[in-house]
Amino acid sequence: MKILRVDLGKKRLLMEDLPERWRTLGGSAIIAKLMRGEVSPRVDPLGPENKLIVACGPLAGTRAPQLGRISIGAKSPLTLGIKEANAGGPAGQILDRLGIRAIVFEGRSETPVAVYIGRERVEVFEAKDLWGKKTYATVSALQDRFGNKIAVLCTGLAGERGYRTAAVSVTDIFGDPSRLCARGGLGSVMGAKGLKAIVLDPQGTEQVPIAQPDRFRSVVQKWIEIFRHDVSCSLFARFGTPLAINNSASHGTLPTCNYRSGRPESYTAVSGHAIQKILFERGGKMHGCMPGCVVQCSIIYPDKEGKKITGAYEYETIALLGTNLGILDNDAIARLKFMCDDLGLDAIDTGSALGLAAEKGLLDWGDSRRAMELLQEIEKGTPLGEAIGNGVVSTAQFLGIERVPAYKGQALPAHDPRAVKGTGLTYFTSPMGADHTAGLTYRIPKSKERQIENSLGAQIRAATCDAMGYCLNALPGGRESIYQYFAELLNARFDLDLKPEEVMEIGKETLKDQISFNEKAEFAQIDTKIPDFIREEPLRPTDSVFDVSEEEVKAFWTRLDSYREPEKVWEIRIPPLPDIMFGAGVLRNLGPRVKELKVNRAFLITDPFLAKSG
Repeated sequence: MKILRVDLGKKRLLMEDLPERWRTLGGSAIIAKLMRGEVSPRVDPLGPENKLIVACGPLAGTRAPQLGRISIGAKSPLTLGIKEANAGGPAGQILDRLGIRAIVFEGRSETPVAVYIGRERVEVFEAKDLWGKKTYATVSALQDRFGNKIAVLCTGLAGERGYRTAAVSVTDIFGDPSRLCARGGLGSVMGAKGLKAIVLDPQGTEQVPIAQPDRFRSVVQKWIEIFRHDVSCSLFARFGTPLAINNSASHGTLPTCNYRSGRPESYTAVSGHAIQKILFERGGKMHGCMPGCVVQCSIIYPDKEGKKITGAYEYETIALLGTNLGILDNDAIARLKFMCDDLGLDAIDTGSALGLAAEKGLLDWGDSRRAMELLQEIEKGTPLGEAIGNGVVSTAQFLGIERVPAYKGQALPAHDPRAVKGTGLTYFTSPMGADHTAGLTYRIPKSKERQIENSLGAQIRAATCDAMGYCLNALPGGRESIYQYFAELLNARFDLDLKPEEVMEIGKETLKDQISFNEKAEFAQIDTKIPDFIREEPLRPTDSVFDVSEEEVKAFWTRLDSYREPEKVWEIRIPPLPDIMFGAGVLRNLGPRVKELKVNRAFLITDPFLAKSG
């Protein structure tokens, strides 16, 4: 297994062996090792000394499900600390099958370039013809040149211009750049290096070597059955991440009109159930975002004629570009999402910035047409467009707004920390800044008790998953330990004898590396105080505030070494779903529901007690 180094300034390529001690590391873990060892924490994020790292997990090229995510890392221009963001698609699997665990991009090219990586050659080539193109046009041009089987990582206009919310766009299994490594502005790091695109070509690649293939196959088969019968995974498979709309609204954590409320009226219009009804009527579909996915929670959202508007139609997008702007029209939200994807923008920071524009009167709540016009301002590069393109903090400074839903320079995600305090602790302690993927937890959400344990466990789990290239939407809710899954697979692939607790140590060590980098970077000096409105302004309708003490927040990481995974007795995560009916209510409402769906016959699945009652 190799690390590929690409010096963009000198157009020099170097393949070096992956250190033996790193063979079970990938994704965020290997990014943290490389950043801590090779990059000065005080480097200019958009300067040539910053490094852009692409990494896959140690199991990405195998047939094990859910393990093919691709990670991007660098020092962030938003948080001014280390940043890792990851996405689905086939890129991770291809990179592993090319025999490469990580690519390290160094220096800066004076002219636009792209990099092709295939089995037979690696090439840096001129990309002047791609510079100035949006992401979909960029990918189309590269597919014309290299074929439709390639995976592409690219930056759009936002990254070329150095907008600090620029994403790295990744092609999905259909070849569209709908998967985004979005958080932290890593697309602007890519653009600052003059790097327009990375092409990964799978032609001629083979299955990765497995030390114990029979054992590996047995582990995969066992866990596929676990995923397929797990309640949490099944709900994601049925409704996708919009499943969380009802859950967040019921807890009062769904951002509404610039975080003024946690439960919008008529939120069911954008719920998982409403979206499934639209998909059923229009011919949309669910699919796996990467090869081998057994959950398949990703949504391709169509228009009324059945034509695709966007892929990866997900909860965070619906919340920040939808309810946060008072928009409850799925078609409009999907179009806003496509515009962000095509420009190469983080929808979370962009939606949050648009919320400030609405607060200032530049956009009426619910006015999707005006929201689209403001996104066009970003494309045009107007002063307002540049401010929005640089994120919610930049927009607040431009508009003179003090109430800013951000921490460490980065917009708060779509889980208001006032009503889900464990996740709030993640926002305010994570080395990633305010990032839901760093450790989302809804356990006893409104209580401040035991939230350190909840957030710490979630952050260690997320860091380990990101080190493995694993999808967080496939965490089993039953008794099974995800660390056991990783240990069994790593042991079979590399002929090891790892214990689950040793795999957890990978996550802990990753967090330590990230924290160590940030302690020496500007990250440690910016936004040392949680936003006042989060602590002082009660969130309707629960009237919650974030009341975990500053002392607990500051002492958070002192518990990292001593943390142990608690034994799972049983856990089933079923969000409240108001329009699912149980018991006799099913019998009363079955007929009208059947007529509404226009089906000829319905089967009622019931328990023995209800069956006996007639």
